[in-house]
Amino acid sequence: MLLRPSLDQFIKVGQITTRFWEIGTAGTPLILIHGAGGFIENWSFNIDALATRNRVYALDLVGFGRSDKPILHYSTIQLAGFVKNFMDTLNIDHATLIGNSTGGAVALYTAFHIPERIRKLVLVDSAGFGKKASLTLRLLTLPLFGELLVRPNRLGVRYFLREILYNRERITPEFVELCYELFSLPGSQRAYLDTLRSMGTVRGAKDSFINPILDKLPQLTIPVFIIWGKQDQQLPVEQAYIAHSKIRNSCLKIIEHCGHFAQYDKPSEFNESVINFLIS
Repeated sequence: MLLRPSLDQFIKVGQITTRFWEIGTAGTPLILIHGAGGFIENWSFNIDALATRNRVYALDLVGFGRSDKPILHYSTIQLAGFVKNFMDTLNIDHATLIGNSTGGAVALYTAFHIPERIRKLVLVDSAGFGKKASLTLRLLTLPLFGELLVRPNRLGVRYFLREILYNRERITPEFVELCYELFSLPGSQRAYLDTLRSMGTVRGAKDSFINPILDKLPQLTIPVFIIWGKQDQQLPVEQAYIAHSKIRNSCLKIIEHCGHFAQYDKPSEFNESVINFLIS
């Protein structure tokens, strides 16, 4: 199910050659935004279900997957600008954004900057709500040491996936090979580390990253659905409750026996919950 090259399309977003998938014909457009180091296939178990009621777009952010990886300053604000430009390029006037991990922070910044064009938000184990992060994420921010840790090898990919995913049966040879292939592409490791380092240090998330998000959360007026894996090892579940307490028009779902990729760990429960939120 992961490898679906027939869905691959490429467009120029500014000067960036960008890969995306587009499925479905009706309803409000949905844009699926992966996290740092991620790619379209992170939504493999969701996109068809979501497309039964909506036109769904999933993209490889600049620097990731099979999109271009120029040398630039990677940050959530930069990536949010890229999402806005993606919408402009495809003439998407308004959309609901679904973001996982760093993609959640990207979705939030997009909503902060163009609120009139965002209908709803779904934040999946999203970054931006607290200082705590896994030891692995914090070590990756260290100069030189981070470069050593991200040198691609299949054993390292499997170890990292075991930290992200609670359900080990999801760590198939096919998924390991895909992660290894995409993370081995020139520029992928640099973009990943730059993004992580823009958000955090070895002590955890930077105040300069989380405080602007926390300050703006009460200003959100659109419906927001927060989904979190209870066994998330990268960003603790307590951060879901922080977000829920600060966003007035939000609902919260904690999924048991689920890690950092709720949409991948528990796709059936995820898809049903998101569809119910979208039609409410």
